[in-house]
Amino acid sequence: MPHGKTALQTLFLALADTFAAEGRTGGDDAASALKIMADLIPNAPPLFPTRYADVLTETLQTSDHTLAPLIIDAIPYIPWGGSEARGGRISDTLADQMPMCELVGPDGLFKIGHVRVGLCMQQSGVIYGPRRHLAEETFVQIAGHALWSTENTAPTDYDTGAFIHHPSNILHTSHTTDTPVFTAWRWSGDIGFDKYQLK
Repeated sequence: MPHGKTALQTLFLALADTFAAEGRTGGDDAASALKIMADLIPNAPPLFPTRYADVLTETLQTSDHTLAPLIIDAIPYIPWGGSEARGGRISDTLADQMPMCELVGPDGLFKIGHVRVGLCMQQSGVIYGPRRHLAEETFVQIAGHALWSTENTAPTDYDTGAFIHHPSNILHTSHTTDTPVFTAWRWSGDIGFDKYQLK
């Protein structure tokens, strides 16, 4: 296993390259934030034991995406928990089925004010949504599958590596069936959680 600083820096820089390839201003902002924070990772980042380590690793091992092994190496240095949309936004039962983390952002492992970038795994058999927020959002599908839909689009099963973009304030849903889905995500624009709604 790579040293913690190396594992996190390698992941942050690879995520930056991924979001830079999205072709949107928000992706460029996420890439810039990740590069800035990569330089600030301490020599001995703390370990974060998590009950989700096995399921995260098993899901990522099914993927040939270049980010998958980098995330596996970084898992011990990331504070995984249930979804960060707790606090009355979603139920604890739903949150516990979506281990996630905010890597950079106002509430992130590394603090920055204008974007949020993180990782999320939605376990199998989970319907998350419809939901909306003022932030515009992009997911990168890294492992597994989900049916993604919006108020304007039918459920779609995207390929590994696909960018799934949601404009500001659009209702959108992710539905897993027999497999989990693992994604990287970013928010830009109005990134306050106070603007989040789950229907």
